[in-house]
Amino acid sequence: MIYLRSRLPQIVFKWSQDGSNHPRFDERELLNLPVPRALISDQATYQTAVRHMVTHRQRATRLLDAAKRAVEIAIEESEASALAYLAAANPPDAAD
Repeated sequence: MIYLRSRLPQIVFKWSQDGSNHPRFDERELLNLPVPRALISDQATYQTAVRHMVTHRQRATRLLDAAKRAVEIAIEESEASALAYLAAANPPDAAD
């Protein structure tokens, strides 16, 4: 995705626009875009980075959901109950 948003692919997409904001391009045009050697040679590095990003995003989503629930608990019950819920929802060993 990052590569497709970079300058060269965006130029091809701009050339392919046909009177609207939605690019109209042929699959052949996309497949003929040159891919920088760095993207190919460092593929394992990028895969690892993307996997870490996905893992961290999933964790952030779980933490946000837990925080929302903790606010509900604090309103309905008590702040102490909410803090206990957060502690149980986010054990120290799950912190990466």
